[in-house]
Amino acid sequence: MMAGWIVVNAFYSSPKFDELHEWLKRSAGEARLTTTMVTNAQVQGLLRRGERPEWVLFWDKDVHVARLIEAFGIRCLNSARAIEMCDDKSRTYLELLAQDIPQPETWVVPLRFASTAWDDSCFVDDAIDAMGLPLVAKEAFGSFGAQVHLVHSRDELVGFLDNLGTAPALLQRFVASSTGRDLRLQVVGDQVVAAIERNAQAGEFRANLTHGGTAHANAPTVAQRDLALATTAALGLDFAGVDLLFGEDGVPVVCEVNSNAHFVNISQITGIDVGRAIMEHIRDA
Repeated sequence: MMAGWIVVNAFYSSPKFDELHEWLKRSAGEARLTTTMVTNAQVQGLLRRGERPEWVLFWDKDVHVARLIEAFGIRCLNSARAIEMCDDKSRTYLELLAQDIPQPETWVVPLRFASTAWDDSCFVDDAIDAMGLPLVAKEAFGSFGAQVHLVHSRDELVGFLDNLGTAPALLQRFVASSTGRDLRLQVVGDQVVAAIERNAQAGEFRANLTHGGTAHANAPTVAQRDLALATTAALGLDFAGVDLLFGEDGVPVVCEVNSNAHFVNISQITGIDVGRAIMEHIRDA
């Protein structure tokens, strides 16, 4: 059996995360892999004492610890670079832009070194002129649709920017044709192994299940599958959840990419064990 670590965060836990971690451990056993659950706080001590797994499933966003593991010549899945690219939505956008992956028009909020008053900034009016209103305002870091806002007016946009402090963020054209719905495609290796369509509850533009949305199994089109696979290849991902929007005339566009996508819901809805697919990919890679 191949022996590896499943690295999780030592400083955050919840029933949702605990369920997922147990699923990963069970899936590893079903794939005939020997695993040890290790926290990011334990990694450096274990390496110092000479422990060397054959591989690491890095189910965390602590990219510095992931890079440390890689510096010891140990393969991380996903890689530190891929996790970092997905964790920062601005970096996701810029990397996919460089590789001509279709996305909504996006403006990266300029870097600030202190809190800023935005009312007189040319950036505000230039962004509105380019993308119109409403537009989507996102902090660069965040999960489950948190820190994502639909901005309807100039005043709302100024308020969002004023409240950011120095946090990185981005603005995106609102894709009206996809209001309240999106697709989550789960990619493992070079295959889309499962897909769901998510639909928001009334009055909510975000389709995330965390915000009360519903979901059903979906058979993605060839174009949707190809876009999800091109996206994960562009970011160097072994596995990921790729969120697609329904663009004009049904043309799919990438909304976000999740390197550590929580797969319990998609597994239960589709009947496809995503955790097992990930572990079999590790075994066979």
